[in-house]
Amino acid sequence: LNMGGVFMAFAVKIGGSHLLHKDWHDHPDYPAFVIAGEHAWEGGDFCALQPHMRIPVHPGQILIAFTRRLVHCVTPEQGDRLVF
Repeated sequence: LNMGGVFMAFAVKIGGSHLLHKDWHDHPDYPAFVIAGEHAWEGGDFCALQPHMRIPVHPGQILIAFTRRLVHCVTPEQGDRLVF
């Protein structure tokens, strides 16, 4: 399967990284699509260092970000924060 140089991946994760980081395996020119599962939780906001921002992510929402370019983390969460 030739994707023309673009690598596609599908990941499922419970929770998120609370440490500032970049997703080095993501392509720098294509955004990551983060889909929050339908489970209930509190917290788990997406935070980026540049520009300084904090985006609440609620169950069922989709967040699109250039996670290889943005230094980011999530705030601590309570409950099962399932992310695709």
